[in-house]
Amino acid sequence: MVSLTDTGPFVIVGAGLGGLVLARALERSGRAFRVAEARTELALGGGGVVLTPRAIAALAPLDLSAELLELAEPLRELRVCSAKGNPLARVPLPVEPKTQLGLRAIGRARLAELLLAGVGSEQFRLGFQAERFEEARQEVTILTSDGRSLTGSVLVGADGLNSVVRRQLVQDGPARPAGYRAWRGVSPRSTLASRGILVEYWGRGCRFGILPLGEGQVAWFATLAQLKAADPDQLAQAFAGFPAVVAELIRSTPPADFEQPEVGDREPLLSWSSGRVTLLGDAAHPMLPELARGASEAIEDAMALAEAFTRNTRPSPAFAEYEQHRLARTGPLVERARRLGKLGGFDGKGRTWARDLGLRLTPRAALGAALNRYLSSSNSHHE
Repeated sequence: MVSLTDTGPFVIVGAGLGGLVLARALERSGRAFRVAEARTELALGGGGVVLTPRAIAALAPLDLSAELLELAEPLRELRVCSAKGNPLARVPLPVEPKTQLGLRAIGRARLAELLLAGVGSEQFRLGFQAERFEEARQEVTILTSDGRSLTGSVLVGADGLNSVVRRQLVQDGPARPAGYRAWRGVSPRSTLASRGILVEYWGRGCRFGILPLGEGQVAWFATLAQLKAADPDQLAQAFAGFPAVVAELIRSTPPADFEQPEVGDREPLLSWSSGRVTLLGDAAHPMLPELARGASEAIEDAMALAEAFTRNTRPSPAFAEYEQHRLARTGPLVERARRLGKLGGFDGKGRTWARDLGLRLTPRAALGAALNRYLSSSNSHHE
């Protein structure tokens, strides 16, 4: 076991999936840490997440891989359809050659429960609205506007798209808007989805996706270029021309499981660490949700950072090792997600018609190869 030799614990800002994975990894290795979370409770909503084989393998040291393989839904095929439900493409989802594992889907809240089961509740500071940090030679402190603070030897910003830590560390301004608004939810109507099949309906400036989660649940997501806010009934009406399953999923979603997340991304960074401060997950490399890779990449970030500190007691060399493994991998994903978002978000009649025709005419093998480039868990030389 290696402990930090200078001062204090890790301070993690944000208790999303990336922050929880890092907390569990630190707990298991015996390192001191505290988690500062703006929310007043730890329960996560947020629909479903797709886990890559690499993300599942990364969780092996936390004794979670076997449980995830049992609980998470194996995904074997992607089907893209028009807004009327006409098939545009059917593509097998990629399988990792070494492990023969493919993509898996699980509810965000369920995954958070698994992670929290291994972390002591006394380590969390809830309702902690981080405002800024102050760094000294041997320590770094995160502060709130009302005078509360947490001090440690390392500060990790895991606080999402509009990260307070990133704002001060990088000073790169607001996130790039996605060009659309998004909704997501989880329905208990498992019969409304086909096991193992991710379905997306592409319309003019709008999309709707259906993701089976297992355990009797179905996650869905919706994007629209124009509708600014909606309750379930208004959103269902906005998709009135789509197959009936769309409205059924929206209206069968409990209010607590219906969300409108903020979506956006940022230009990839050349570095996301300085001094005693670093970033992970959406704070480091926020990407649009088109690739469904945000959760998996945050998991890999957290485990890579924890692993780097098993070989380095000082932040500087640990951060260098962490960035060496993660920067080149995540940067291309940000741009791929934005390109795919533009394709799926065409709103002109002519461009939408050409897009749909192109999908219908493209050979299945070519679509599969393209999908592997976009979704494959082996898209970098850092293996």
